[in-house]
Amino acid sequence: MQDDKSVWFVEFYAPWCGHCKALAPHWTAAATQMKGRVKFGKVDATEEQSLAQRFGVQGFPTIKLFPAGKKSDGLAVDYQEQRETSSLVQFAEKYYSYAKEATQLLNQEDFEENCKNHVCVIAFLPHILDSGAEERNAYIKEYNAAVK
Repeated sequence: MQDDKSVWFVEFYAPWCGHCKALAPHWTAAATQMKGRVKFGKVDATEEQSLAQRFGVQGFPTIKLFPAGKKSDGLAVDYQEQRETSSLVQFAEKYYSYAKEATQLLNQEDFEENCKNHVCVIAFLPHILDSGAEERNAYIKEYNAAVK
């Protein structure tokens, strides 16, 4: 899980827990749908008690998402949604960062929509009247090539 580039979705469970057993097929299906984008893991909290305590596990199942980037205990996001495949996938997708083409941010709403749940790289380009369209497009082309 120390891989800084990956998003991890982790279930802390107990083998005897009925809710955990009910979650199992949904967890497996969500992991299959998100394969290659978000890594799914399971921790038997009855065997790994110190790890469960470290992350504040008080009931089962406890599900936490660890966003891409440097991992630390304080950055884990608690999952409080429905325990079904579509909800798990939807939640995981919010935190999956992927390189995409440059988007022009014109206001705070654009910023929040594009950068709220992802790491964003913001580039301040010369005004089109100062550099001309050709130079500006060259900057954007170079950025798009770098993120791929």
